[in-house]
Amino acid sequence: MIKKIPFLTSLMFFLVSTFYLPSLFSQSALPEGTKGSFREGRIYDVEYSPNGTRLAVAHSEGIWIYDTTNYQLLRLLKKHETGTNRIVFSPDGNIIASEEELSRIHLWDVNTGEHKYELERDGWIRSFDFSPDGETFLTVGIYGDLTFWHTDTGVKKQHIKRLEEFLNVYCSIFDPKHLILAVSNLHATIDLYDPVKGVIKKTLTGHKEGCHLIAFSPDGKTVASGGSQRVIRREDGTFSSGGGILHVWDTVKGDLKHKISGAGIYSIYSIAFSPDGSLLAGGDELGHIHLVDPNTGEYKKNFEGHSGLVVAISFSVDMRTFASGGRDGTIRIWDVASAKNKRTLY
Repeated sequence: MIKKIPFLTSLMFFLVSTFYLPSLFSQSALPEGTKGSFREGRIYDVEYSPNGTRLAVAHSEGIWIYDTTNYQLLRLLKKHETGTNRIVFSPDGNIIASEEELSRIHLWDVNTGEHKYELERDGWIRSFDFSPDGETFLTVGIYGDLTFWHTDTGVKKQHIKRLEEFLNVYCSIFDPKHLILAVSNLHATIDLYDPVKGVIKKTLTGHKEGCHLIAFSPDGKTVASGGSQRVIRREDGTFSSGGGILHVWDTVKGDLKHKISGAGIYSIYSIAFSPDGSLLAGGDELGHIHLVDPNTGEYKKNFEGHSGLVVAISFSVDMRTFASGGRDGTIRIWDVASAKNKRTLY
């Protein structure tokens, strides 16, 4: 015998299933069709927010924002006409700046997803970041000129024009705490450039081949660089594998502190310091991530999981995990202590 369900119970079930349950599983901030588009595009950068509650992913579709409590996708920031090359959080984590191709710089409200403005740049931008207090946004142009902007409004505060031109630039990064620009060129040297004074403070030499990327330690006293080693022809006619290499430099003295290479390290295409500067991670072209101590040069661990080039790495604020983005279309969350892949995001 089938029992009849009371009318009020049936009505309540209908209302809950129709209006409440979908809201539990839907991503109301996400545009239609975004779930299936992540793997179809390309990942360019990953960045944890300073307080560790958000993970941002620069993608050809826009900027994907994740909640790091359970790594649920919160929203997609999309106003770019082309892919998002690089992203930077403000010190309080409430604003994110993104670089589109052709040096278009956008600023966003992380909490609401609101597009604040597109920066009215003077020309091509080489590097950008927030001031330590977050009230100023700084950009460095291709000729070493430095521009200060009001973060809230995007209005220009000051422009320091320099005629120092960098030729054959391969990559660069800006240290906003000390107003220093590190620039590598095709001759494999790295110049530490003061855009305010318009002078090169130090020239770092040690790479034999092109330097693929550069990173400043949190205190600015150390620079790490990643690249490739030269392929050498042996006397028997065979060739040695060039492999990859990590350099660690003293920015005050200009000395090379450590040169880290060896079997299993291939060409390095992403590097990142931990928040306290005690760890350095480098991702190579075959999907391996190498963890080293930048103070001693000790090789610590190898992380394997990506099936292609590792394009970006970012440590969480507590340094228990770091995130990596790969050319294989995945974001992987790693446990630093165990070297295990805790979670994979597509």
